[in-house]
Formats: sequence, structure tokens, C-alpha cells
Amino acid sequence: MAGKVTPVEEDPPPQWTTFDGIDWSKRPDPETDTHIQVVLQFKHWEITKQEGKENLTWSGVLELYWTDARLDGCPRSHSLPEDIWRPRMTGSVGFSLGDAEKGTKLPTFNDSRKEKTPDGGRISNGKLQLKANFELGGGGLNLSNHLKRFRAFPYDSTRVDVMVQFYTGDHETGVDLRFDRPNVKTRLKDGACQHIDWLATRHCDDFALKAVGYALGSNHVNVWGNPAGSRPCLMLSLHIARTPAFYEQKGILPLYAVLVFGLLCYYALEPTDLPSRISIMAALFLTVFAIQWIAIERLPRLPFSTILDTVAQCAIGGLMMMLVGACVEIRQ
Repeated sequence: MAGKVTPVEEDPPPQWTTFDGIDWSKRPDPETDTHIQVVLQFKHWEITKQEGKENLTWSGVLELYWTDARLDGCPRSHSLPEDIWRPRMTGSVGFSLGDAEKGTKLPTFNDSRKEKTPDGGRISNGKLQLKANFELGGGGLNLSNHLKRFRAFPYDSTRVDVMVQFYTGDHETGVDLRFDRPNVKTRLKDGACQHIDWLATRHCDDFALKAVGYALGSNHVNVWGNPAGSRPCLMLSLHIARTPAFYEQKGILPLYAVLVFGLLCYYALEPTDLPSRISIMAALFLTVFAIQWIAIERLPRLPFSTILDTVAQCAIGGLMMMLVGACVEIRQ
């Protein structure tokens, strides 16, 4: 008995014949929006400390994938036209997209048809890709300008938001951004679609990257003559928090220990032994300031007190109260 034969799905006939006679600067199909798959490659982030400032650098690759049916059947050995349409983009202030933002970077072929050329070369199925290298330009971002967060030091955190706007020229929209690129088979456990390709670490010195937010939207205000809501946008957000363990172990807990030790000495020594009480309190008093030197080089000069300063002030206040109590007690 013959088994059931399943028909093999074949590629549709190729459309490409020649580069001539086609306005490649136009979108593949002007009648419908061009569907663009977005993948974010997170490569590197780092916070460096120089002269009391915390400087954030961040780099990666923004990968864009779309289909240009006019290239379906084109041998991949051919070079793409210099004026071929690709999505134009611009980053928010300080967020550079390099040659892709300047419009000088050409897309490349991304996939192939099953059949080959007579000489065995690959044939495009019209799928293209553009990889835009991005970075926080100008040497990075000075996080020390976010002064208010230092009130919570060493439990402070901050958020860095950037935006990439897409356009096609001549006030035309025509771009449909989506996070729906199918994931590779080895990563299906992470989800059916590929959103972020993570290559970076989670921690850097005192800081940890708590979360990365990303979303698709549109411009919320008029931009260069384009009304609000007319430009598709990609929003990215970094949530960075300081890891307080170092400062807890080297600063906060020792300060509380100094206060407890002073209290024990206060009650252990006889009230008549005032010189011993004063010498111990003086040593502990100086110890409080010595402990603060651990963190002083890691902070900018602030016009307000932090949590660490408040703990130190409490320790000093407690020692002063015990010293005053000892002096009053000896006079009675």
C-alpha cells in the first residue's frame, strides 16, 4: 500500500530580472506599510569613575529586517543599488547610530531561495537586513548630573531613556515596526520571537543593570514639521541601581558597631572613671570620620546629606550624648 505523499512547498517564481528601470529609492510597495522586524543586540555597558563623576557608556547593534520583493531572484553576488530604499532613523540627543543615521550604510542580503545559480551561487528571496551600530556618543553620559538620586546613597538608582525615530522621507510614514522576528531553534525556550540578543554583563563595579525596557510607539510632539504620532519610534530604557553591599559592610554596619561599642563601654566603666570614658569616646569619634573616607572618593561633592551621612550623624550624636551623660554623671 502506497503511503501518503506530502507535497513539498516551493518558493514562488522570482520577480527580479534586472536593476534597470526601477526607482530603488521608493519603498518596495508604496501602497502598503513596509513591515520591519526589530532585534536589539545589547553588547556592552560600563560605568567608570573619574574625578568624582560616574560616566555611563553603552553600545550595541540595532538590527532591522524587511523584505523587498523587487530583489526576489537576484543573485547574491550582485551589489545592491546605492540608492536602494532602507528605513531612515535618527537617535535622541547623545544617542548615535553612526553611518545608519547618516544614511550612508547600505543593507545586505539576509536569506536565500532553495535554488542556485548555474555556477552554484545563492539567490536572494528578497529579504534584507540593516545593522546599525549605536552608542551613547560624546564619551558617554555623566550620571553624576542626576543629583537627586544621591540622597539615597548607597541605595540610589537611576534610569536612562533614549529614543530612535524612523522615517521614510517626504513626510511619509509607511514603516511598520514589530518585535516578531522568529527565534532560532536553539533559543525557542526563551520565546517564539527574538527581541534582545544579550552579550553584556549584568554588573559593573558598584552598579547592576536591574532592567532593560523597550517598546514601540510614535513621536509625542511635532518634529520637524511632522505631526505628533506620525513617526514610528523605538524607545529604550536602562534601569541602573547601585549594589549597596560594599558600603553596608564597609560603612553602615561599622558605624552602627561603633555606636553599640560606645554604649557598652559607657555602661561597663564606672562613672567615676571619667578619663577612660572620654578617651574611648574620643577614639570612637575619630573612627566615625575614618570610616567615611571609604566612600568619600566615590561620591561627587553634594549640597545635601545622603543616607550614609545620616547614619554617621546618628553615630556622632549618640557618642556625644554618652559623653555629655558621663560628664553630668560625674558632677552629681
